[in-house]
Amino acid sequence: MASDFSYIFEDVGGVLEAFESMKLPAWDALPDLPLYMDQVMVLMDRFLRVDVPGAPEQDDKDSRILTSSMVNNYVKMGIMPAPEKKKYGRTHLAYLLMICILKQSFSIPVLGMFINTNVEEMGIEAFYNLFVESYEEYYGMYIRSLINVYDDIFHKKGAEADRVRNEAVMSIAAVACANAGKLTCDTADIVISQAEEARKKEKK
Repeated sequence: MASDFSYIFEDVGGVLEAFESMKLPAWDALPDLPLYMDQVMVLMDRFLRVDVPGAPEQDDKDSRILTSSMVNNYVKMGIMPAPEKKKYGRTHLAYLLMICILKQSFSIPVLGMFINTNVEEMGIEAFYNLFVESYEEYYGMYIRSLINVYDDIFHKKGAEADRVRNEAVMSIAAVACANAGKLTCDTADIVISQAEEARKKEKK
């Protein structure tokens, strides 16, 4: 007998495919015209939000990925440049896209160190393009691995008879991947902090 959550697991393949379809804009694809704060927030949603099949619709303003207070705090903390006459250009958009992604895994101080150190070394355009290229490559590998796990569990011979067991295995696999990712990010957080401290000591 299928569990009450069977309909959720039937949609997992579509959800993973939706995540796989997310593409970040390259530097040259970012708007080259100065934008106001409201325009920036709408644009961040367009770039970063994934339309998940079956997810309930949300009010745009209440579910925004980025808010004006967040942006102001990032500027005050020195994580990104201040706007020019209350307008945001391509450089600001690049910073915000990287911040929105990195803050899911890194602490705010560490992601600030990570971004600004690399921007100082490479320049914002080169580092942003490297970020997009590398992130999409490895993000894609991770999502494809989960798709393979899903296909292996639910599309193998006799899968229907083992549905309850398979749903449990898929859930455990997702938790295992999440925990492995968190462990990796926690370690990277420490390493980046230590590296930045070492750089500061060298400069003294």
